[in-house]
Amino acid sequence: MYHFINRVYVDTSLLLDHDAKRMTIGKQIGYEYAKVSEFDPEGGVQLFYAESLDAVDHKAFKDAMVQAVSSDEKTTIFCDSDTYVRLYGMFIKALFPNIDFDTFKWIMVCKKAMFNSSVSSRGEPSVDVLSKLVINGAVVKAVYDSEEELQDIIDELVRDNAEELSLEWQIIRLRLDGKYGKIPRVTKNILRKIALSNAHDALEVWARHITRPENWDMAGADIDTLLNGQTVFEGCLRLPHLSSTVLMRPGLYAYRPTDEWLMGMLREAIKLMTHLEDESSAKRAAKILELLADTRPMSDPANCMDRIQVMFNGPMRIALAMRDNGKYDESLIRLILSLDDDKLKDILEGAAWR
Repeated sequence: MYHFINRVYVDTSLLLDHDAKRMTIGKQIGYEYAKVSEFDPEGGVQLFYAESLDAVDHKAFKDAMVQAVSSDEKTTIFCDSDTYVRLYGMFIKALFPNIDFDTFKWIMVCKKAMFNSSVSSRGEPSVDVLSKLVINGAVVKAVYDSEEELQDIIDELVRDNAEELSLEWQIIRLRLDGKYGKIPRVTKNILRKIALSNAHDALEVWARHITRPENWDMAGADIDTLLNGQTVFEGCLRLPHLSSTVLMRPGLYAYRPTDEWLMGMLREAIKLMTHLEDESSAKRAAKILELLADTRPMSDPANCMDRIQVMFNGPMRIALAMRDNGKYDESLIRLILSLDDDKLKDILEGAAWR
């Protein structure tokens, strides 16, 4: 899966979800969904369908895309391998009208890596998605050389929705033009989700060690508090943030704990992971705490860029939370950061979205 614009994502047809708000493009799925029996799902809103990218009605496609990128609801374009790669190729050309083939290949490698990592993160896949998505040298060269009839539509969508492009592309405007846009808010939300993800990691490790009485003094627990609490964590009186049942209930991210609470929780996680001799997790939590505690104004492009560099290009990798898997491409962000300003300006020549 990859992020397109705003709340629009592109995914393989083998992961088609009829309950999702969606578009479907492909020989096997490019039809209007019809409920066959009472056991079939009702289905979410289907904005568009076509048997192939070459068979789309241009006006209908544009209308559906405009509606999708303008909505606050998530929309997924489920498609075959050909559409998956060609649509991304058009998107890259809209961003970088003067892109050279080597840079185009690197971007495609990043996208292939993200797809492969998303498959591996699910564990053993339920379907053979690898057999239905082909990204290789021949495919990428054909996409690079092609002149797509739909390119003007994609160019217009990118141009008219520049503020809704993903973080990877906003970083370019920050670097070259000092336009920070939504980057301070986006990076802050990423850090908050990483912090909560680290809390769950700490609890998962702690649960394996919690029956060892030698750890109880540090946590302020005993056998009765561990047993009588709603969770074993709740009995750890010296870890008031990590012992909160809010971490174990649905709606945590919507609940949005305050920064002060998150920082208190991270301090406890650092203490706990250090005690359990999990030094790498403790160091990562300490770096996230440092970033969250940074009070410098992120409306200053230099401060904003420094946060980006530390998060994505520093000596310690700050792993994204699973909730952001598929939303932000870490490899692509690092590639963008590795390109010098002159290179970026060259491949951006003629870009209307800046």
